[in-house]
Amino acid sequence: MHLDDEGNVLLTQAQLSGINAGVAQGESLLLAAPTSSGKTLIGLLAASSWLRGGDGLSRQVIYLVTHRALARQKFKELRQPNFLSIFDIGPDELLLATGDEVVDAGDAPVDDPLAGRLIVATYEKYLALLAGSGLRHDMSHVCIVADELQILGDQNRGRAVEVLLTIIRSAEYGQFVGLSAVLSQKDSETIAGWMGVKLVAESVREVPLTYELRTSVNTYEWHTDRGDEVFEISAKKPTRVIEILNELAADADANFPVAVFCMTKRRIGELIAEWGRRCPTVDPQLDLSFEEPTASSAILASSLPKGFGVHTADLIDVERAIVEERLEQDELPIIFATTTLAQGLNFSFKTVIFDHWARFVFAQRQEFPIPYSEFHNIAGRAGRLGLQDRGRVILNANSGAQTRAASKYLTPDLSEIQLGYLDVSDFEAVALQLISSGLAASREDLLTFLSDSLTGYVERDRTRDVEEDWNRKLDATVGRLREWGFIK
Repeated sequence: MHLDDEGNVLLTQAQLSGINAGVAQGESLLLAAPTSSGKTLIGLLAASSWLRGGDGLSRQVIYLVTHRALARQKFKELRQPNFLSIFDIGPDELLLATGDEVVDAGDAPVDDPLAGRLIVATYEKYLALLAGSGLRHDMSHVCIVADELQILGDQNRGRAVEVLLTIIRSAEYGQFVGLSAVLSQKDSETIAGWMGVKLVAESVREVPLTYELRTSVNTYEWHTDRGDEVFEISAKKPTRVIEILNELAADADANFPVAVFCMTKRRIGELIAEWGRRCPTVDPQLDLSFEEPTASSAILASSLPKGFGVHTADLIDVERAIVEERLEQDELPIIFATTTLAQGLNFSFKTVIFDHWARFVFAQRQEFPIPYSEFHNIAGRAGRLGLQDRGRVILNANSGAQTRAASKYLTPDLSEIQLGYLDVSDFEAVALQLISSGLAASREDLLTFLSDSLTGYVERDRTRDVEEDWNRKLDATVGRLREWGFIK
């Protein structure tokens, strides 16, 4: 939601569709729409209407996010008095739950982490809280807002998220609102069907983007508001990050602020060293005295006065707060970041530069292009709704093979992700978690859980007769758990 020049409220198509689908009347849905479509408003609208509806004192909202940095940012936003008033809750009823801490809006530690009326939590932390307190079989008083729901397809984290959502699904939640910018139509239909919710899908990006793929001989452009055609531009443009930044600086008003995304912290170090040598000090009075100096604080002390900064997982809270406050105040023209900054953080960038778009996989000793969904989630940090009227994304390719690989990103088609990470042949860890938390007490309970999972939903869609295979593998799982002495 944003305002026009006369102060009138403007809704995006995604927001209007979500409202028409009944999100403020307790209807459950999955909203799949491009970045910068205003999906966050739909989540907040669901939360506020849920807390104010029915018997408000017994109602609860869980706002699930993918990363601690995003949880902190969302918590910082919601703790403002105007939001507390909208939700009709007190500061002690708004909680932040991450792997680091569980605190209320007054920064006080919380004895009962599940007692808050509005809890902002990472997926894994909320799963741990449920498991630690004994899983609840009735969640009809709870509204779940699940942001960045494509996390279900993450190779490393998808299983834990699937376990959590299977628990929520089985516990008969009150309302479920899923949000994602990078799910394909098929994957959106699968997840919505599994959760038993309405699918609201929009394809038009409210703030258009221009993608530039720069090679050693020419440039390819794709404009999200001009259909599927990719234009070949004969002019050769700079491909190195430092040269691109120099080019953009020639028209800073049109191009800055800029986010440069790197695959490794080492690469960030190389770039900031080279860029720092070229930059004069623009803010010599900036006070950057840290009580606990670290390697990161030393980098910030040398870079922020020159008008650029870094954002990585290594930053401690006080360092991250300084960087993010300057981003929020539009006082940081350039940021060099790892992909942690891309995970839904709503900072304003006019341009996104990919230093590289492939990640080295040590197990296979080679680089692989990052998934389409991850690439476009990062690219979506450019051109934020209500802040810019257009965004720009720049990537490079230094060979014919790289050009062919990178050209796949210049398309509006979303690739499908893997859904269903529960492996019945390797089910011991999940089984133990379910048994210890009280959700499962027998082999039959484990079979029911598997049947209710996304894996079960997907497998039944592929092969209707799967229960015989599940039973055989579960017998082996239960046998091993008994042999190891975990169950009787």
